Amino acid sequence: VAGYAGEEQLGEALDGSDIVIIPAGVPRKPGMTRDDLFKINAVIVKSLRTAIAKYCPNALVNMISNPVNSTIPIAAEVFKNAGTFDERKLFGVTTLDVVRAKTFYAGKVKVPVAEVNVPVVGGHAGITILPLFSQEGGTEVVEAKAGKGSATLSMAYAGAVFADACLKGLNGVPDIVECSFVQSSITDLPFFASKVRLGKNGLEEVFGLGPLSDYEQQGLESLKPELKASIEKGVEFANQN
Repeated sequence: VAGYAGEEQLGEALDGSDIVIIPAGVPRKPGMTRDDLFKINAVIVKSLRTAIAKYCPNALVNMISNPVNSTIPIAAEVFKNAGTFDERKLFGVTTLDVVRAKTFYAGKVKVPVAEVNVPVVGGHAGITILPLFSQEGGTEVVEAKAGKGSATLSMAYAGAVFADACLKGLNGVPDIVECSFVQSSITDLPFFASKVRLGKNGLEEVFGLGPLSDYEQQGLESLKPELKASIEKGVEFANQN
């Protein structure tokens, strides 16, 4: 393990990386709006993306910095402008939503959390987070989660789970499936979180939503305007700054 600090060592830190995990920025504090958060984190994310495009353009990028619904579109625009954009290598980490949904479901029906899996689709904020409880299935627990025991509500845990899944995919482990916020055509929005298969190229396949209950279908239609606005806000920021 090597440590680096400051802007002047950023290139050295990133050079040759296969995976870059970005938890940088500030968390939302009481009284802060998501807009306040956006103004701070968007700048940080953009500068990091510019460095990634320069020093490790082929790395898988795991974006944790909120608001993910906007920071992923910002990143995509930065990479496009640098000529290094590859939609297979850019991931918004929404694993915490899955961890929470699994934990809530397991607690409600009193089963071990390791035996359940709940896909969470949409985005990564408020109304845009849509857990598909109707699709819960113990048989679909991804190998990356095997033996982890109880899920915690920790972002560090969630970030590690997703990074571990990316590494397994890069190393050729088959059938690695996680939920992630990625460039997508499964809805009319340009970015959307759903189940994806990870492999040697990063994103290998984006899965459709599958059958939704009426309640979930209603939730899907309700989340689209807010998610669309967040995506457009990110694109606009990237192109104006």
